[in-house]
Amino acid sequence: MELVRARGAHPRMTLRVIALTAVLSATSCAGGTSDPVADVRPLTEGTLSAADVTDASEGAELQLTGDLGLANDGDALLLSTTELEQLATVELDVYEPFEERRIRFSGVRVADLLDFADVPERATALHLVAHDDYSVTLDVAALRDEGAVLATRAEGEPIALEAGGPIRLVFPDGAVTGANPDLWIWSVRDIDVR
Repeated sequence: MELVRARGAHPRMTLRVIALTAVLSATSCAGGTSDPVADVRPLTEGTLSAADVTDASEGAELQLTGDLGLANDGDALLLSTTELEQLATVELDVYEPFEERRIRFSGVRVADLLDFADVPERATALHLVAHDDYSVTLDVAALRDEGAVLATRAEGEPIALEAGGPIRLVFPDGAVTGANPDLWIWSVRDIDVR
């Protein structure tokens, strides 16, 4: 995992990270959720097909580039939040480390988006970039295995840009990668498959 630049530090961020680490350690020792994916509940089945998406999607809010499969002819894949929500969506209730409370998110599993984009098995990393150019590079296998979700809704409502939307990466409780709050990237704009 590579953190390209630090997000603007909140005065209490260090204390929050220490507290979150302590909570996660206590949960692990007390027999907490061993399978974070178990907490992810299916909401809808996908209705979007690759043929429905054009290179110039109206209102595209997410761009996938890099090692995409032949179904996309290797071109960038542009998706709006409406199109993302036409993929199979899931819902999960998680402890959100910045709000310091449980929030119900819904969106598309990263694994399902990668399957839709026909990302080959050889892909090892995803480089995610936010609207403010904050970026992280994450392991593809970990995101798939841990059930990471590109959320488009919080508590049933679209996520506003000023609240970290319209697309943000969230992790189920117990996900090892999600233990680092700096990896909960907000306002995701680009995903480069490597």
